[in-house]
Amino acid sequence: MKNLVIALFFSTILIGCQSIPEQYLTQPAIKIEEPELSKYWVAKDGGISFKSPSGKLPSENGTVFINYLIDSNGEIFNLKVVKSTPSDAWNKIALKVLKQTVYINAETNLIKAPVIVTTKVVFDIY
Repeated sequence: MKNLVIALFFSTILIGCQSIPEQYLTQPAIKIEEPELSKYWVAKDGGISFKSPSGKLPSENGTVFINYLIDSNGEIFNLKVVKSTPSDAWNKIALKVLKQTVYINAETNLIKAPVIVTTKVVFDIY
């Protein structure tokens, strides 16, 4: 009985640690165009990149436009594919890449204003 209580206690703690992040907004989000993004937020660690997974990648080049919110902590929420060409083959990879991106506020964004932006993600096959 004692072991069961201890196991339930630790299970509860572990489940609680896996909470879903919540948006934090210091003010209502500002809708901006992609060229303006660097005035508000800069991708941490130099930018957006990904390593090829062991699975297959699409065999053709692709472009994916994704709309999303960067909250006041630099975390990304509400990702939505707006358009992709020539097909939706790169959509899942583009979403995964952006989900892993963390932003830091630019020097001109001291109040950490949240923004809504649509980013163009281009995949070139060499």
